Amino acid sequence: GARVIVVDVVREKLDHALGLGAEAAIDGRDGNVAAQIVEITGGGAHVSVEALGIEATTNSSIECLRPMGRHVQVGMPVGHTAVMNINMNAVYMKNLALFGTRGMPGWRYPSLLDLITRRVVDMSPLIAREVALSDASAELRAFNGPTPPGVAVISDAISFQGELLVAGVQVQFAVMCRPGWQSWRGRRQAIGGAAARCGAANARPREPADR
Repeated sequence: GARVIVVDVVREKLDHALGLGAEAAIDGRDGNVAAQIVEITGGGAHVSVEALGIEATTNSSIECLRPMGRHVQVGMPVGHTAVMNINMNAVYMKNLALFGTRGMPGWRYPSLLDLITRRVVDMSPLIAREVALSDASAELRAFNGPTPPGVAVISDAISFQGELLVAGVQVQFAVMCRPGWQSWRGRRQAIGGAAARCGAANARPREPADR
């Protein structure tokens, strides 16, 4: 499997990642992050994932790669971070590949959730708390700053027991489902239908039509 190195500025998150099997955890405030990753990996990472969307972490993600490496931009550059000064010399000299990603199409959600319902992927170590639907806005606002380890799931709008929901998915589709479904098959079909009607992975949350 992959050798995973994580970078964050929240010590609890770094410890949590180490507990889940990460090989190394780097505090983003301690020196040159890219240089530390190059040293740990013996030449640079093959793949880096930037999940914040700001200039400093994007450049570190690019600069930590080895020649022919791949940078994946998951963090959303918006507002004052929408336009960045990027180290294109590193991209050119090391022949790097940069990939953008803006989420997954709605019609792919059923196959993703199926991996969770069949326990192929165990999400329980990543779930920190259950929140009410009325607290969803506060959870989203918390993303503007450092947050504790783990993700929150909405538990009062549906009967999915929390572990079936993935960060991002629960806000967009859980609120569209009514409680009381008794079978996993029915629940997966319900989310698939909601995703298809939505037509995009980044639909804005809305109140359920019936609960």
